[in-house]
Amino acid sequence: MPDNYIKVRIDAKTFQIPLGELAATMVEKVFREGHQHIVGPVYIREDLATLLRYAASVYNLLFYLNADERRRGDPYWYVRYGVTAMSLVRSLIDCLYNVIAILEDPAVKGPQYRKSGLHKTLRD
Repeated sequence: MPDNYIKVRIDAKTFQIPLGELAATMVEKVFREGHQHIVGPVYIREDLATLLRYAASVYNLLFYLNADERRRGDPYWYVRYGVTAMSLVRSLIDCLYNVIAILEDPAVKGPQYRKSGLHKTLRD
């Protein structure tokens, strides 16, 4: 390790709960007021709200699994839980990517997103 290396420790408690509350507020705002700002069918705001709700749930689960109190005080907590949860991080990234992609052109991307899911369900 280099001599000028500075170890930085971030206290996630300072932003985790406010970020989770912000996500919940965003979900409600999109669901209630999305039709005023999002061009296209009504289901687009419902899909966006569902994606944001799912992202918030994954975020809360990761927060729960990685809490210092849980890691230090729970005799049944294992390091492998953190490794297993990495697939959830990918899921969270996919979810947020889909939200951004839909918002780029809701009238086109919203129906495409919905049709791709229906097509996959019918195929399966």
